Amino acid sequence: MALGTYYYVVEGTGDSQYLAQVKNSGAFAETGTRVLRVILPTGVTHLINSGADGFEDVQYGVLSVRSSAEGPVLRYYRDWALSERVPFDGK
Repeated sequence: MALGTYYYVVEGTGDSQYLAQVKNSGAFAETGTRVLRVILPTGVTHLINSGADGFEDVQYGVLSVRSSAEGPVLRYYRDWALSERVPFDGK
């Protein structure tokens, strides 16, 4: 898997959640964990560990990332080229 920017879900206060950036891929996810890979038109890759119930959908061309189908939107991508769930290979 290509190197990119790593994000994972953080529990905020109350029921809030947000994505935090991780500098070290070793703290991002265990090898084999399914993560969301989003490739931007510029070629930049974002890897998102949104948990076992991670959910994403597209409406009107906008990609929304959530930690579950009912959860709040953690990130919007208005300009993206590819979105796919892939097993994390530790890199």
